[in-house]
Amino acid sequence: MTGAGYTIPQTPIAVDFFRYHHYPQIRMFFLTHLHTDHTDGLNESFPKPIYCSPISAQLLKLRFLLESSVVPLDVGQTHAVPIPDTAHFVAVTVIDANHAPGAVMFLLEGYFGRVLCTGDFRYSPEIMDSFFDNPVDTVYLDNTYCDPRCIFPSRDEVLSRILACITAYPKETTIKIILSSKFLGKEELLEAISRATNERVCVEPERYQVLATLQYPDIFTMRRSEARIHVCGRSESQQLSRTEGPTVVVVPSALHWGLDSWLQPRSRTDTRVFPYSDHSSYTELLDFVQLVSPSHIVPTCKKFRVSGMEKPDTQRADMDRHFGQFVRSCVCGNVRVPAGLKLLMGAPDGACILDRACVRDRACVQDRACVRYRECVSDTSNSRVSNKTKLHIKIIRPMSKPHRALGVRYVDSTDELSSQRGMPDGMDKDLLDICDRFGPPDGRSDILEFCDSREVYISKVTQT
Repeated sequence: MTGAGYTIPQTPIAVDFFRYHHYPQIRMFFLTHLHTDHTDGLNESFPKPIYCSPISAQLLKLRFLLESSVVPLDVGQTHAVPIPDTAHFVAVTVIDANHAPGAVMFLLEGYFGRVLCTGDFRYSPEIMDSFFDNPVDTVYLDNTYCDPRCIFPSRDEVLSRILACITAYPKETTIKIILSSKFLGKEELLEAISRATNERVCVEPERYQVLATLQYPDIFTMRRSEARIHVCGRSESQQLSRTEGPTVVVVPSALHWGLDSWLQPRSRTDTRVFPYSDHSSYTELLDFVQLVSPSHIVPTCKKFRVSGMEKPDTQRADMDRHFGQFVRSCVCGNVRVPAGLKLLMGAPDGACILDRACVRDRACVQDRACVRYRECVSDTSNSRVSNKTKLHIKIIRPMSKPHRALGVRYVDSTDELSSQRGMPDGMDKDLLDICDRFGPPDGRSDILEFCDSREVYISKVTQT
């Protein structure tokens, strides 16, 4: 794999990885945010459902023209998301990642335990602490600055330094200010600079479309003649500085923090580097890992790109070295994957799921006469309900104080809706099991939020 994406072993889940042709067992695709290294394999013809935040859903439509296959999940809530073509669900809690617009973490809970996928994030106790009352089993961690040398101030403190630097060059001077930044991220910084200088900020067309989609104030322009402050990519900023006369290049990034001196940025212009970071510092990573108390940590960054070069850094990926004191000892055994889900993912009961070199896996999948395979097919086929079966669904009207986990609601209506839509047998039990794990405040376990493409609220399904 390339980029920061990955698949979660023993599950049909991929996070920030969209090369579904190479992994046919993957059925659920989650997107943390739209930076390039997190959209590997994504294009305008991607046919599978993509779960993401509402803001990322808007940006997917803008950048990839994707709309029908995108499933936005509200931030700060837990959703019961069905695994396609099965009777099983995954509880998905969506948490603000404090990174770029639309960036979120996913806390996934199901038969595989509690798995936290941070994506890129900047740890904030005020935003994140309330979601981690219980420890997680595995965390896929953004280890971008997992180095004791990577200790830098808060963004508010660095913002003050950047504003002091820029305002030292009044508008009346002929010196132009160039900010180096990606197409997505640091929007609050750009807005603060515009307000502090009372000037418009020139951005590239792609970023301008993003700002318009996110409904930022009318303080940006695409015309260079209308602004003294320009924003562009890192390579473009150096080229622009050579053609625009006297310039000051502001690099709001901690990318070079903790690296050897020969990798520090070089320029013929006046370049100022400020550690304004959308990733967690080393001390913030320590605090965060201690908070979630995982039994296993998987780093999502293996190489670190600086000035066009990729530099492997095994120390930043050594999770035991940095977080060993906070990792819980795990006494649990292997994940027990439901038989029907194994069949769906291409591996009969008793076979390995993601290890395609497994002898039993190859033999069972290729030999349809395999006894174990036939038993697995029989088990799953018996768990289906005919599409002609009538189902009665009791509608629940949301109340003013929903339970935070899974949106448990009190019954407010006894209306019943007849549906001709087939529903796998055992779905009700699956939902109730998820609900019971969170403990509804009133002790009732027959009321919960069922989230599919229609976001229907149901309480109990009865077959007639």
